[in-house]
Amino acid sequence: MAYNIHQLNLEKLNSENEMKRLDEYQKAIKYYENETAQFVAEKIRIKIGERFKELRVNYCDPVVNALVSRLKVTNVRCEDEDVAKYLQSVWRKNKMDRFHIKNMRQAIKLGDSFVLVWPDEINKISKITVLDPSTCFPVYEDDEGTLLWFKRQWLGFNKEGAV
Repeated sequence: MAYNIHQLNLEKLNSENEMKRLDEYQKAIKYYENETAQFVAEKIRIKIGERFKELRVNYCDPVVNALVSRLKVTNVRCEDEDVAKYLQSVWRKNKMDRFHIKNMRQAIKLGDSFVLVWPDEINKISKITVLDPSTCFPVYEDDEGTLLWFKRQWLGFNKEGAV
């Protein structure tokens, strides 16, 4: 996500919770991309001298990437064997062994990650697309995370299209 959420058409947002979540995403992105004031501790700065006065330390990127590199989806399961086989074929045909890393990185970095699974009538197999979480607005019933409904809303446009 290379855009700033504050440049988007935020009047389309209809909830304080949605805006708060987008602000949290922006904060997480800044930490991950080392755009925050995480400077070296005073003790270390004294030892290395004035040469590295504005040296920044990024602890987020290596931690997130180390965790993502160790995660692996080992199986797609379902009680119904036919459904399980279909889900495994959808996973395989969408090459998710390769693409799920993007989804996992978003989930760890931002706390949320969403995919859209859409049937493809031509190829007769569902297509999995990793979504930009800043366009997705889940509404939960309770603190346990029971999903009531889900809204996807484009807030603006960039050269790639809707965001």
